[in-house]
Amino acid sequence: MTNPWVLRKRLSTDGFSLIEVLISLAITLAVVLLVHQTSRALLAIYHTESKAVELSSMASRALDDMTVEIARAGYGMGEGVASVAPSMHDRPLSTSEIVIRSNADGFTSALSNQTSPDTKQVAVRQAGRFEPGNMVLVTDLSGLTERARVTSTGASSLWLESLDNQGGALRSSFRPERSARILKLREIHYYLKSEPDGKVLVKRINGAPEGSRILARRVEALHFEYLDDSGATLSPASPDLTDHLRTVRVIL
Repeated sequence: MTNPWVLRKRLSTDGFSLIEVLISLAITLAVVLLVHQTSRALLAIYHTESKAVELSSMASRALDDMTVEIARAGYGMGEGVASVAPSMHDRPLSTSEIVIRSNADGFTSALSNQTSPDTKQVAVRQAGRFEPGNMVLVTDLSGLTERARVTSTGASSLWLESLDNQGGALRSSFRPERSARILKLREIHYYLKSEPDGKVLVKRINGAPEGSRILARRVEALHFEYLDDSGATLSPASPDLTDHLRTVRVIL
């Protein structure tokens, strides 16, 4: 026969008391909260480091891009043409932007006749090298230049729309005896642009369908220095900058 006193004693010693359960629950919640806070902190550090790596990578690619384009400056342009400029013609001089010109395709054609101001038709010897939409540069050995876009082509003529004259007609006179010529132009413009989350580095290919794209974000500063053969700094305002320029230093 079972002893009732022994049964009551066994029942009273089985399981946990309410206080023990509450203490265990409090410890568990504290551990969960600590793990949660630690995880959030680690996740925040991960996102910060990932963003820093991404921005650093973008800056590195931007420097590579500028290095390639600067190395191409002046290719196929010939004599008397400024292949590097501190800014666009309609913007003030700045050390935080640069314009790079080249004739990557090597398309050049001599002018057959002298052009007169306010004209849009230009007689050239090899008009077939160009097509509507091409951005071109009309120039001669005196250093006179004018940017334009080809609107139409003929057997020996090109119809142009000047990009440097609001009326669309050429504003300058170019003469064959001065080796006047027209060449296909690739013009790259690097500059900073302000956005809500900071400054961005923009690469714009003037006259190209792709237009502009952002190379780097949250850029603190962009600075270009122009150096001659001896390493001396050239003034961006110098009229013969291209003639003495040997190195472009980029600080990003």
